[in-house]
Amino acid sequence: MANYKDRNKKKKNQKKIAVSRMTAITAVVVIAVMMFAIGGTFVANVMKKDKGNNASGPAVEAIAGTGDGEAADFVESNCIELGNYKNVKTEVTPTQEEILSEMQNKAETKKAKTAMKNNQKVKKGDYVFIDFVGYVDGKSNENLQGEDEALRVGDYEYVEDFENGLIGKSIGKTYTIPVRFASDYDDSEVAGKKVDFSITIHGKFDDSYASWLSKGKYKTVKEYQAYIKDKLKKENLENVGDLAWTELTDNCKVKKYPKGLVEEAKKDLVKQYENFAKASGTTYDDLLASLNMDDELVVETAEETVRDRMIAKTIIKRENLKMDDEAYRKYLMQMMEYDKDDNMKLEALVTEYMRDYGGHPKDDMLIEHAKKFVGDYADKK
Repeated sequence: MANYKDRNKKKKNQKKIAVSRMTAITAVVVIAVMMFAIGGTFVANVMKKDKGNNASGPAVEAIAGTGDGEAADFVESNCIELGNYKNVKTEVTPTQEEILSEMQNKAETKKAKTAMKNNQKVKKGDYVFIDFVGYVDGKSNENLQGEDEALRVGDYEYVEDFENGLIGKSIGKTYTIPVRFASDYDDSEVAGKKVDFSITIHGKFDDSYASWLSKGKYKTVKEYQAYIKDKLKKENLENVGDLAWTELTDNCKVKKYPKGLVEEAKKDLVKQYENFAKASGTTYDDLLASLNMDDELVVETAEETVRDRMIAKTIIKRENLKMDDEAYRKYLMQMMEYDKDDNMKLEALVTEYMRDYGGHPKDDMLIEHAKKFVGDYADKK
């Protein structure tokens, strides 16, 4: 499903419709989920290393911090510019777009869509859920279509004429709405052209629907949104370490990678993709294609792995943080999705991790340990 929201900020009423691409991190998550679904043990962090790769792997530069679990200051060794890792500004209050997305998730079932088909007309300010396909010169365009998209009519997150064309239309019906793009529109594919959008309006998220969805607990859309906002904020606070880590790593500058580490990480990542491709009955190349990945993105993911390890080890070193065996065990349990009541010994967990994810289990758990520290000190907004 593509995202066609307006993103051009240069002019108030001139927007850009952009197709979303699966990032390397998204691809990693998808593979982890699929591996779990087919009964494999690759349930998380598929970018990690497989046991047995080290012997024939690239030569790794012998500097402090390259050993598994070995803390080191990679700022001092001129590998990274880290900046302030305390008081990282972290947005925990959900945006309106995130709230709308959660509302959309609730509205995607057939039963929910049926409940929204109440023969009402769309008004400005209504929350609606739609499918659409754009036709350029009479031909459908795969870059101009969306399924189960959610929008608040009149906010103009989409092209203005697109949203205005919904006003007055009936729920549950399909319409053709013409949209004329300006000649200086920043997408040459549609600039200066008329695009006919076939739009199906599935439903409207109104007060009666909010009450139906919440079984009478919330009587209005405003009340339901307040509930969603509180729910998402609580989830964000529970995951503040991950959110703060994303902010931190986005602003970290890698000046150089220790020799051999990226090559080693790439080899391990390729091996794991190959293993998954074999288990799912496809080829490595076909798997990458299905994930919109190429060799460049594989290298990028390997670099992100090395970057995160360097950041974590630097924080561990500077703050003199300790990760005892019990904390190490808990991180491994969480990473491999064991239940907290499972009676797993640390040695067994390490052995399993090295077999399925690679030879740096302690490095990877140091990342989790550093995330917790960064999250605890985050400046939460």
